[in-house]
Amino acid sequence: MKRFLLILFLFLLNVSFSQVVYNAYAKVTNISGTTFTVSNLTEPTSYSFAATEKVIIMQMQDDVIGTNTTNVASFGDIANIQSAGLWEVNTVNSIVRSGANATITLSNALVNSYNTGNNSSLQIISFKLLSAAAFTSTNAITATAWNGNIGGVVAIEVGTDFTLQHQITANAQGFRGGTVSVNNGGPQCAAAQTTVYVLNDNQRGFKGEGIYKSTNADFNNSRGKIASGGGGGSHHNSGAGGGGNWTAGGTGGAGYNNCTSNPTGGLAGLSLSSYIVNNRIFMGGGGGGGQGNNTQQTPGGNGGGIVIIKADRILSNTTCTGGLRITANGANANGGTNDGMGGGGAAGSVILQVNSFSLSATCPLTITASGGNGGRSGDGQPHGGGGAGGQGIVVFSAAQPTSNVMVATNNGTPGCNNNSNPCTNLAGAAAGTNGSGILPNVGGNLPVELIQFDAKKQGKHVLLTWTTASELNNDFFTIERSEDAVTFIAIENIKSKAKNGNSKNKLSYSAKDFKPLNGVNYYRIAQTDFNGAHKKHYTISVNNTEYDASNFNYIVFPNPNNGSFTIQFEGVLDNENVLIKLFDISGKLLKEESFSVTTQNNALNYIPDVNLSEGLYFLSTSYLGNTRFTKIVVQK
Repeated sequence: MKRFLLILFLFLLNVSFSQVVYNAYAKVTNISGTTFTVSNLTEPTSYSFAATEKVIIMQMQDDVIGTNTTNVASFGDIANIQSAGLWEVNTVNSIVRSGANATITLSNALVNSYNTGNNSSLQIISFKLLSAAAFTSTNAITATAWNGNIGGVVAIEVGTDFTLQHQITANAQGFRGGTVSVNNGGPQCAAAQTTVYVLNDNQRGFKGEGIYKSTNADFNNSRGKIASGGGGGSHHNSGAGGGGNWTAGGTGGAGYNNCTSNPTGGLAGLSLSSYIVNNRIFMGGGGGGGQGNNTQQTPGGNGGGIVIIKADRILSNTTCTGGLRITANGANANGGTNDGMGGGGAAGSVILQVNSFSLSATCPLTITASGGNGGRSGDGQPHGGGGAGGQGIVVFSAAQPTSNVMVATNNGTPGCNNNSNPCTNLAGAAAGTNGSGILPNVGGNLPVELIQFDAKKQGKHVLLTWTTASELNNDFFTIERSEDAVTFIAIENIKSKAKNGNSKNKLSYSAKDFKPLNGVNYYRIAQTDFNGAHKKHYTISVNNTEYDASNFNYIVFPNPNNGSFTIQFEGVLDNENVLIKLFDISGKLLKEESFSVTTQNNALNYIPDVNLSEGLYFLSTSYLGNTRFTKIVVQK
């Protein structure tokens, strides 16, 4: 009987905690047009990349710190955000695999520009359509943890109702926390140690990972942050900085013995809130690692990953397993006693492109992107607690649900520098107000999916056409024109055709530029949401070299003929009219007609509705002020 109960318990435990990864991932090493060369191909069974299926292209890291790489307090500041955090949806046209490498060709041109250099990480993620209709979860859903090249993102789509019976989580699957120092006593409370921000020295804690991809070992250690990654603890027994995302993390504790005069705790990972608009989101930065000499130092917590869900409605029934949660929390750093502790990981991002929610009171939903706690130093004499992890973001495409749904984006708690209870000596708190990362219609909505944009010369005008596969909160498009592809001016606004700005169906649009510039014209589309957020789509061009109508001409064949013949025009513009007049030998006008001619259909089979007897006739054609005459010989 006991054996049966044990087996039953283990079975139920497996049902409750089994997880599934629906996403495939690959590191992008090169881009040529719409063709991606990828490595680190990771495809769970039955959920691989496939033609016609959607993918997400996401710039995880970029060369954001620029040339500010010296040992100064500003080391790790963001000089230029570059493409970090940019993302968009596309569709796979084809994939050719070769072991862990592949070539993936996309169906549509890219909206954003991306980087694949030494200090950049770009990945492509399958955007799994679980069902074109309704879908009910059968397991907890998670991501492959970020490993420096791929992972950290859950991205799933359901066509109609998505019934949750399990949790969806990217907790601690974002940027990695820094590792600890080796055991080393080091100088205590020395002024010179306060100003060491960059060093390749494993006697100091390692920095947490963030949106800058570090490939320089000289950046590994000491107290300087590295973009959103927290700095490591330095001599002696200092705590590490917490990671940042929507809010900055907290600074690590000052070190033994309450060395507030010359603090050497790791600096906090930076806030990225000023960059989080429309199509730019981030994983949480990792906390730095603590410094120690008694094997009590602890590593930094990992940042939270990213969860992207697209569905018409999220709902629950009256039964669920283990509570319903959608979370991208940062990890807590572990505590110890008489050494420096790790910083908390910052929370990641939860993006919900969901039109409505319907949750049962017996199965409510919790949605969180909260930072991790700094590690606690549990010794009577103060050492270095870990700085708090910053909060992430939760983004709603519709109104924030309030019935049976709890939403939180909280900062982590700073670690205590000693064993006081309640704590009287804390490491640094994260910046900002709890809950400020709950965002309506900003910072990660799935962009308008533009699948076609074309410009074509049409007579004296330029015709612009575009098609969207879906739209979210789209107010209007703006057509912009440039003569140098650098400086653009708006020439027309086109209102969205989608009902209330939202559509899952293809919608086609057109506009005309009635006054194109002479020469090459560059056009792009700017898309604006109802809340004012906007983005620029890719640029196309058309040559509008000034037309010289004096080059107009035509030929008639056969000639002689039996009274009907073909006129083939040369040097005409699309959709401009040509006036044709037919005269007899005495100059009497027999017939006058006007025809619209295009460059693609420039031959006219002409059969005048007058009876032409044998003899000589004259044909006159006039086009944009230019007239040409030809003799016509009729033989029967």
